Amino acid sequence: MKRILFFLCVMMMTNLLFAQTGFNMGVSFNYAPSTLINATSPQEIPALDFDFKLKNSIGGQLDFAYFINPVWSIIASAGYLQRGATFANPEAEYLPRYRFSYLDFSLGTTYHFNLEKRYSPFVSLSLTQHNLLTASLKNSFEELTIKDDISTTDVGLLLAVGTDYKLSTKKTIQLSLFYNQGFVNVFNGIYRENGLKAFNSVFGIRAGYSFGVMQKKLRLQNDNNTP
Repeated sequence: MKRILFFLCVMMMTNLLFAQTGFNMGVSFNYAPSTLINATSPQEIPALDFDFKLKNSIGGQLDFAYFINPVWSIIASAGYLQRGATFANPEAEYLPRYRFSYLDFSLGTTYHFNLEKRYSPFVSLSLTQHNLLTASLKNSFEELTIKDDISTTDVGLLLAVGTDYKLSTKKTIQLSLFYNQGFVNVFNGIYRENGLKAFNSVFGIRAGYSFGVMQKKLRLQNDNNTP
């Protein structure tokens, strides 16, 4: 699966750039608290038993969409997103936390409600791929690089619900809530050899701005409904 999504996204973006109608592109900013879930460690090493809580994370991305009909669109994105987690142990006063950064790619589909209206709710589902850029174990006193002990690639699913607000037939502001679940054990190297296991989990808010050419049918509908 490594880099498969990347090539799919590149192919899709290239085709969409030459499409005459139905193509939108934009940028968005993500505030995405993250954590590690289903964390386990060997029973014979009780000192490694741990739980995690949310860590504040941010990111940004380029968004691409192609409307195949008045309600469905194919979507793709490429961007940067932080992940990681804070240790939940209340005795850990030095605030240890995992801090990861990824180059993300996604490919999926969106269903739009009332696309002819100024406010248009939507729900989307995407397959995601996350390529590790940096990884560290940080606390109040020091930061250790642990990239060699973290999986270089993660894949997951992203579910988003939100709404579009149309400024015009070609310009849209988008606000959504999303959840992204990774399926690959983030630990590698010595961590995995010692039996540690955990998975990336992100819940966030996304705000974006898009522009482009909508399908002729939708454009005519919006022109009739826009004051």
